[in-house]
Amino acid sequence: MKEPVSFGRKFFAILLLSFLLFDIALLIGTPPRPVWISQEFVFIVAVLGFAGPLIALPIWQYRQRRTGSDARPAIQRIDGISACLTAFGIMTFGYKKLFHLQFRTPLSVADKAMSGLDGETLTWYYFGHSATFGGIIGFLQIGGAFLLIFRRTRLAGALLLLPVMVNILFVNIFYQMNPGALLQSLFLTLGLVYLLAGYYKRLIGILFPPVEPGIQGRVGKQWLGAAVIGLFSFAYVLQLHHTLPPESPFYGAYKVKDLRVKDGVVGHSRDSTAILNCTKVYFDLDNVLVLEYGSPDRRLMAKYTCEKTDRAWTVKSRLGNKGDPIILIAKADRKTRDEISLTGRLSGDSITLDLSRIR
Repeated sequence: MKEPVSFGRKFFAILLLSFLLFDIALLIGTPPRPVWISQEFVFIVAVLGFAGPLIALPIWQYRQRRTGSDARPAIQRIDGISACLTAFGIMTFGYKKLFHLQFRTPLSVADKAMSGLDGETLTWYYFGHSATFGGIIGFLQIGGAFLLIFRRTRLAGALLLLPVMVNILFVNIFYQMNPGALLQSLFLTLGLVYLLAGYYKRLIGILFPPVEPGIQGRVGKQWLGAAVIGLFSFAYVLQLHHTLPPESPFYGAYKVKDLRVKDGVVGHSRDSTAILNCTKVYFDLDNVLVLEYGSPDRRLMAKYTCEKTDRAWTVKSRLGNKGDPIILIAKADRKTRDEISLTGRLSGDSITLDLSRIR
C-alpha cells in the first residue's frame, strides 16, 4: 500500500505553482509587451496567480481529510501544470534570443568606456557580441522546454535545462541584473529543481552507482590518482602565478593635473612637445606604463621598472618606436595615497607630472 501524500509535499507543490504563475505574469508584463496588455492587467494576474493556489491549499487539505481521497492524482496534475509553466517561461526566453529581443544594447551606450558601464549593461553587450552563441542558448532552451511538457521526457528536459538556467541565475545574481530578471530566472530554476526532485531515487542510482565487487580494490588507486592530478594542476598554476611581476605600488589609473617643463621651455624634441598633451597615465597590470593623449586611440605604452630608493621610487620606462624612443626616467614621490608626482627627464628635457588617481 502506498503511503499517503504528506502535507509538506502538497505545500511545496502549491508554493511552486504560485511562484511560477507569478513568474509568468512578470514575463508577460516585461517590456516590450503587446499594447493590449496593461500594467493593471499584469498586476491583477500576478496577485491572483500567486495568492490563488495558496488560498486553495487549506481547502484542498480539509476536503482530502474529510473524504479520505487519494491526493496523488492531484499532485501529478499540479506537477504537470508546473512543468508546462516552466516550459513556457524558458521557451519564451529561448524564442526571444532567436528573434533578437535580448542582448540588445543601444549604440550610444555601447560606445561608452567599459569602466563607465554597470554589470547589467556589460553582460548584455558581451552576450550580444555573438548572435550564434545566443542562438545556441535559445535552441537549448526551446528544445529542453519541449521535453519538459511530456512526462516520458521530463527528466531529460530538466537535466538538459538545469545547467543552462543555473548559469543564467548566477549571471543575474553576480552581475547585478534587474530584480525582475533575477526573480524570473530564480523561479524557473526552482521549477526545474522541483521536477528533478521527483526522480531523486533514480538519479542517485545513476550518478552514484554501487561499486562493483571486481573493482573495489581500485578505489584507493583512484583516490591516489585524483590527489596527484589535483596537486600537479595546483602547483602548475601556482608557478605561473609567481612568474608574474609583483604589483606596482602605483598600480592604478591617473589623470594629469599638471605638467611642467623646466623653466617653461620645451626643447625641439617631438617627444617633449607631445608629452604636453598627455591627459592620463596608467600604471597597469604586469608593470605596463601607458601614456594617453586625450583619447584611448592615442597612447604610448611600454614595460616599466619600479625600484625603491631612500627618498622615493625610481620609475624607468622606454616608450615609443624603436627608431624614435621616448625614455622616461623619473622619481615618483607619493604625496598622498591618491596623488603622486613624477619628476625626471624625457628626451633631454626636465619634466614634472602631477597625477591624481581616478581608480
